[in-house]
Amino acid sequence: MKVTRIAYSIRLNPGKYAVLVEQARRLGRVRSEVWQRYGSINGVGSGLRDRQVRDRWLADGTHVRFGVLANAWKETVRDAMADIAANMEAAKVDVRRAVSRRTNDPGERKRMFTALRAGQWASDPFLARQMRMHWKRGRNRTHDQIVVRADKYRTAVDGRGRLWLAVPGLEPRRMVRIPLSTTVTPMGTLRLILRGGRVEVHYQIDAAQMRSSQRPCGDRRLGVDKGYTEALTDSDGQPHGEQLGVLLSSESDRLKERNRRRAKLLDREHRRPAWGPRESAPDQGQQPRHGEAGPAGCPASGAGADGDLHRGARGRGRGRHGGRRRPHQTLHQPQKAS
Repeated sequence: MKVTRIAYSIRLNPGKYAVLVEQARRLGRVRSEVWQRYGSINGVGSGLRDRQVRDRWLADGTHVRFGVLANAWKETVRDAMADIAANMEAAKVDVRRAVSRRTNDPGERKRMFTALRAGQWASDPFLARQMRMHWKRGRNRTHDQIVVRADKYRTAVDGRGRLWLAVPGLEPRRMVRIPLSTTVTPMGTLRLILRGGRVEVHYQIDAAQMRSSQRPCGDRRLGVDKGYTEALTDSDGQPHGEQLGVLLSSESDRLKERNRRRAKLLDREHRRPAWGPRESAPDQGQQPRHGEAGPAGCPASGAGADGDLHRGARGRGRGRHGGRRRPHQTLHQPQKAS
C-alpha cells in the first residue's frame, strides 16, 4: 500500500518562486487543452492513451506554443489523462447501479458489465445513454501544480545538514534549487503544489517503510466487530466499551426531545392561526342580511340610496321581461300637475 508524504520548502527565494509560478501557469494551459480535447467520448472514452496524445502533439507542433520543457508537458499530459480516466470510472459506478435495476438476468448483466469494463459501452444504446447522463463534461481548474519525473530532479545535503531539491525550470539545464524543511529524501514522481509563497513537495512511499509499520507486533490476525450495544468485540468474544449503547441512546433521546420542543416553538411563531377573530375594514367582510343594520354610515341591505325598502326587496324592482330596472327608473313616478 502506498501513502503520501509532504515536504515543505523553507525560506524560498522570491525569484525562484516566481519562476515556478510561471511554469505552473503554462502547464495549466496544457491541462486545459487536454480536458478540452480529450475529456469526452471521443477522447478517453474511446480508449485514447496519453502516449497517443503526446505523439500527435509532437507531429503537428502543438507542443511548441506551450513554452515549457518536453518532459514537463509530457508528464502533465499523462497526469491530466489519468484524471479524466478517474472521472469516467467514477461515473461507471452509477451506471452499474442502473444496470442492476434494469434487468435481473445474470447473462444480460454480465454482458453489460463486461462492455462497461472493456470500454465498449459506446456501442450499447442503454450504456451509452447512461454514460452521457452520469459522466459530466469536466474542465481544468488546476494552475498551480508541476509534475516532475523521478529521473529529472536531484537532491543534495549541504554542510549544515539542510536538504536541497533541484527541479527543472523554464530553460534547459537551468535547475531551480529548493531548500526543504526535512532531512528525508523524496523519492519517485514528485508533485509540486505552489501555495502562499511556499512549495509543497508531494511524493509516495511504501507503507511498509513507515516507522509505525516497523513496530514490534505478533504474527496473529485478530478480528474486531464494531457495534452499537458495545464499542468493539474481539475474536475471543470479549466486549469492549459495554456502556456505549446506553450513552448513545440517552444522547439520542435528549437531542430528539430538544429538537421536538424547538420545532414546536418555531411552528407557533411562523404559523398563522386557522381560527380566531379576524379584523376587517368597516366596508369589507360579510354583508348584513335584509333588515339588519350595516356598518356605521351604511344603510340596511334591503334599502336603497334613498331609504326605499322596496328597492332591495326580493322579487321587487324587476321589469316586464324579468330584468332588473335601470338606475334612472323608479317604482313611484311623480304625478304631473293638472
